[in-house]
Amino acid sequence: KMADNKSVAQRSVSSVDAIKKMEKELYREALMRDYDLKRGSKYPPMSIEPFPYERQRLSGNYTDADRALRKQWLQDQILTDREPVHVERWMRRNIFRRIWNAPFDALDRALTRTGLPLSATYGIRFALPKLVAGLAAIYALCLHLKVAPRTWETGVGMVVTQANAVTRMSVPGTAEWERFQNGEFYRSKESFDDLGFSKRSAMRDETLLTSAAGPQMNGTVNQ
Repeated sequence: KMADNKSVAQRSVSSVDAIKKMEKELYREALMRDYDLKRGSKYPPMSIEPFPYERQRLSGNYTDADRALRKQWLQDQILTDREPVHVERWMRRNIFRRIWNAPFDALDRALTRTGLPLSATYGIRFALPKLVAGLAAIYALCLHLKVAPRTWETGVGMVVTQANAVTRMSVPGTAEWERFQNGEFYRSKESFDDLGFSKRSAMRDETLLTSAAGPQMNGTVNQ
Protein backbone atom coordinates (compact mmCIF):
# COMPACT_ATOMS: atom_id res chain seq x y z
CA LYS A 1 0.00 0.00 0.00
CA MET A 2 2.88 2.37 0.77
CA ALA A 3 4.40 1.59 -2.62
CA ASP A 4 1.11 2.47 -4.30
CA ASN A 5 0.94 5.79 -2.45
CA LYS A 6 4.54 6.55 -3.46
CA SER A 7 3.84 5.86 -7.15
CA VAL A 8 0.74 8.08 -7.02
CA ALA A 9 2.79 10.91 -5.47
CA GLN A 10 5.48 10.54 -8.13
CA ARG A 11 2.90 10.68 -10.91
CA SER A 12 1.32 13.80 -9.40
CA VAL A 13 4.73 15.51 -9.14
CA SER A 14 5.58 14.64 -12.75
CA SER A 15 2.22 15.94 -13.95
CA VAL A 16 2.76 19.21 -12.04
CA ASP A 17 6.20 19.59 -13.63
CA ALA A 18 4.72 18.98 -17.07
CA ILE A 19 2.05 21.62 -16.45
CA LYS A 20 4.66 24.15 -15.29
CA LYS A 21 6.78 23.46 -18.36
CA MET A 22 3.77 23.92 -20.63
CA GLU A 23 2.87 27.19 -18.88
CA LYS A 24 6.41 28.50 -19.40
CA GLU A 25 6.25 27.69 -23.10
CA LEU A 26 2.86 29.38 -23.46
CA TYR A 27 4.12 32.43 -21.55
CA ARG A 28 7.19 32.65 -23.79
CA GLU A 29 5.04 32.42 -26.93
CA ALA A 30 2.79 35.20 -25.59
CA LEU A 31 5.83 37.40 -24.94
CA MET A 32 7.15 36.79 -28.45
CA ARG A 33 3.78 37.67 -29.99
CA ASP A 34 3.62 40.84 -27.90
CA TYR A 35 7.15 41.81 -28.92
CA ASP A 36 6.41 41.18 -32.58
CA LEU A 37 3.27 43.30 -32.34
CA LYS A 38 4.79 46.27 -30.51
CA ARG A 39 8.18 46.12 -32.29
CA GLY A 40 10.11 47.06 -29.15
CA SER A 41 7.70 49.80 -28.04
CA LYS A 42 5.78 49.94 -24.80
CA TYR A 43 2.49 50.37 -26.62
CA PRO A 44 0.86 48.55 -29.52
CA PRO A 45 0.78 50.29 -32.90
CA MET A 46 -2.23 52.38 -33.79
CA SER A 47 -3.58 53.66 -37.07
CA ILE A 48 -4.41 57.36 -37.44
CA GLU A 49 -6.24 56.86 -40.74
CA PRO A 50 -9.80 58.14 -40.35
CA PHE A 51 -12.50 55.75 -41.53
CA PRO A 52 -10.20 53.19 -43.17
CA TYR A 53 -13.02 50.77 -44.04
CA GLU A 54 -15.51 51.32 -46.82
CA ARG A 55 -18.36 50.13 -44.62
CA GLN A 56 -17.69 53.01 -42.23
CA ARG A 57 -17.75 55.55 -45.07
CA LEU A 58 -21.01 54.19 -46.48
CA SER A 59 -22.86 54.38 -43.19
CA GLY A 60 -25.40 57.09 -42.53
CA ASN A 61 -23.22 58.69 -39.86
CA TYR A 62 -20.50 59.68 -42.38
CA THR A 63 -20.81 63.49 -42.38
CA ASP A 64 -19.23 66.16 -44.56
CA ALA A 65 -16.73 66.94 -41.82
CA ASP A 66 -15.66 63.29 -41.78
CA ARG A 67 -15.41 63.36 -45.56
CA ALA A 68 -13.18 66.45 -45.42
CA LEU A 69 -10.99 64.80 -42.77
CA ARG A 70 -10.67 61.70 -44.93
CA LYS A 71 -9.79 63.81 -47.98
CA GLN A 72 -7.14 65.73 -46.05
CA TRP A 73 -5.56 62.51 -44.82
CA LEU A 74 -5.35 61.10 -48.36
CA GLN A 75 -3.72 64.30 -49.60
CA ASP A 76 -1.18 64.11 -46.79
CA GLN A 77 0.01 60.73 -48.11
CA ILE A 78 1.31 62.33 -51.32
CA LEU A 79 5.03 62.95 -50.90
CA THR A 80 6.70 66.10 -52.10
CA ASP A 81 9.94 66.28 -54.08
CA ARG A 82 12.02 66.57 -50.92
CA GLU A 83 10.46 63.52 -49.27
CA PRO A 84 11.43 61.12 -47.90
CA VAL A 85 13.93 63.30 -46.06
CA HIS A 86 17.40 61.79 -45.90
CA VAL A 87 19.01 62.47 -42.52
CA GLU A 88 22.68 61.65 -42.77
CA ARG A 89 23.25 61.30 -39.03
CA TRP A 90 20.30 58.95 -38.69
CA MET A 91 21.68 56.41 -41.16
CA ARG A 92 22.82 53.50 -39.03
CA ARG A 93 25.76 52.44 -41.21
CA ASN A 94 29.39 52.13 -40.30
CA ILE A 95 32.10 53.96 -42.19
CA PHE A 96 32.91 50.97 -44.42
CA ARG A 97 29.32 50.55 -45.58
CA ARG A 98 29.04 54.28 -46.22
CA ILE A 99 32.15 54.23 -48.40
CA TRP A 100 30.87 51.17 -50.28
CA ASN A 101 27.37 52.62 -50.78
CA ALA A 102 28.46 56.14 -51.75
CA PRO A 103 28.84 55.55 -55.53
CA PHE A 104 25.65 53.49 -55.72
CA ASP A 105 23.67 56.12 -53.81
CA ALA A 106 24.95 58.80 -56.18
CA LEU A 107 23.90 56.69 -59.16
CA ASP A 108 20.48 56.11 -57.59
CA ARG A 109 19.94 59.86 -57.13
CA ALA A 110 21.01 60.51 -60.73
CA LEU A 111 18.60 57.87 -62.06
CA THR A 112 15.78 59.27 -59.92
CA ARG A 113 16.25 62.73 -61.46
CA THR A 114 15.90 61.26 -64.96
CA GLY A 115 12.26 60.38 -64.29
CA LEU A 116 12.56 56.60 -64.26
CA PRO A 117 9.93 54.70 -62.27
CA LEU A 118 10.78 54.12 -58.65
CA SER A 119 10.54 50.37 -59.14
CA ALA A 120 13.25 50.51 -61.82
CA THR A 121 15.60 52.69 -59.77
CA TYR A 122 15.05 50.52 -56.70
CA GLY A 123 15.79 47.36 -58.69
CA ILE A 124 18.99 48.83 -60.08
CA ARG A 125 20.06 50.09 -56.65
CA PHE A 126 19.33 46.70 -55.10
CA ALA A 127 20.95 44.47 -57.73
CA LEU A 128 23.95 46.52 -58.87
CA PRO A 129 26.02 46.33 -55.62
CA LYS A 130 25.51 42.58 -55.40
CA LEU A 131 26.46 42.15 -59.05
CA VAL A 132 29.63 44.20 -58.59
CA ALA A 133 30.58 42.29 -55.43
CA GLY A 134 29.98 38.95 -57.16
CA LEU A 135 32.08 39.90 -60.19
CA ALA A 136 34.86 41.18 -57.93
CA ALA A 137 34.88 37.90 -56.01
CA ILE A 138 35.00 35.87 -59.25
CA TYR A 139 37.82 38.00 -60.66
CA ALA A 140 39.77 37.73 -57.40
CA LEU A 141 39.38 33.95 -57.38
CA CYS A 142 40.47 33.64 -61.03
CA LEU A 143 43.48 35.87 -60.38
CA HIS A 144 44.45 33.80 -57.35
CA LEU A 145 44.20 30.56 -59.33
CA LYS A 146 46.26 32.04 -62.15
CA VAL A 147 48.98 33.67 -60.06
CA ALA A 148 49.31 31.33 -57.08
CA PRO A 149 48.23 27.79 -57.96
CA ARG A 150 49.43 24.80 -55.99
CA THR A 151 52.84 23.55 -57.05
CA TRP A 152 55.14 20.74 -56.00
CA GLU A 153 57.32 23.28 -54.16
CA THR A 154 54.70 25.11 -52.10
CA GLY A 155 52.25 22.30 -51.39
CA VAL A 156 49.53 24.82 -50.54
CA GLY A 157 46.77 26.40 -52.57
CA MET A 158 44.16 25.10 -54.97
CA VAL A 159 45.03 22.52 -57.61
CA VAL A 160 44.41 23.84 -61.13
CA THR A 161 44.17 21.16 -63.81
CA GLN A 162 42.95 21.05 -67.38
CA ALA A 163 41.42 18.33 -69.50
CA ASN A 164 44.51 16.11 -69.77
CA ALA A 165 45.17 12.78 -71.38
CA VAL A 166 43.43 10.94 -68.55
CA THR A 167 40.16 12.56 -69.62
CA ARG A 168 40.77 12.28 -73.36
CA MET A 169 41.57 8.58 -73.20
CA SER A 170 37.86 7.84 -72.64
CA VAL A 171 36.96 9.38 -76.02
CA PRO A 172 37.14 6.78 -78.81
CA GLY A 173 39.08 7.85 -81.87
CA THR A 174 41.60 10.08 -80.09
CA ALA A 175 45.32 9.40 -79.95
CA GLU A 176 45.11 8.85 -76.20
CA TRP A 177 42.40 6.24 -76.76
CA GLU A 178 44.61 4.30 -79.14
CA ARG A 179 47.55 4.48 -76.76
CA PHE A 180 45.34 3.30 -73.90
CA GLN A 181 44.12 0.36 -75.96
CA ASN A 182 47.71 -0.60 -76.77
CA GLY A 183 48.75 -0.39 -73.14
CA GLU A 184 51.10 2.51 -73.71
CA PHE A 185 49.21 5.23 -71.92
CA TYR A 186 50.31 4.76 -68.34
CA ARG A 187 53.97 4.78 -69.36
CA SER A 188 53.58 8.45 -70.33
CA LYS A 189 54.33 11.36 -67.99
CA GLU A 190 51.12 13.12 -68.92
CA SER A 191 49.08 10.46 -67.14
CA PHE A 192 50.17 11.96 -63.81
CA ASP A 193 49.50 15.38 -62.31
CA ASP A 194 52.97 16.31 -61.06
CA LEU A 195 52.01 19.89 -60.02
CA GLY A 196 54.60 21.40 -62.35
CA PHE A 197 57.48 19.13 -61.31
CA SER A 198 58.30 18.20 -64.91
CA LYS A 199 58.56 21.91 -65.77
CA ARG A 200 61.05 22.75 -63.02
CA SER A 201 64.05 24.92 -63.88
CA ALA A 202 66.50 23.52 -61.32
CA MET A 203 68.02 20.07 -60.82
CA ARG A 204 67.34 18.90 -64.36
CA ASP A 205 70.65 17.06 -64.85
CA GLU A 206 69.98 13.80 -66.67
CA THR A 207 72.52 12.02 -64.48
CA LEU A 208 70.74 13.07 -61.32
CA LEU A 209 69.12 10.01 -59.75
CA THR A 210 67.11 9.40 -56.64
CA SER A 211 68.36 7.59 -53.59
CA ALA A 212 66.70 4.39 -54.78
CA ALA A 213 68.95 4.33 -57.86
CA GLY A 214 72.12 5.10 -55.91
CA PRO A 215 73.90 8.22 -54.63
CA GLN A 216 74.94 9.59 -58.03
CA MET A 217 75.49 13.33 -58.53
CA ASN A 218 76.96 15.09 -61.57
CA GLY A 219 78.10 11.88 -63.17
CA THR A 220 80.14 10.70 -60.18
CA VAL A 221 79.32 7.87 -57.83
CA ASN A 222 80.33 8.02 -54.20
CA GLN A 223 81.70 4.69 -53.04
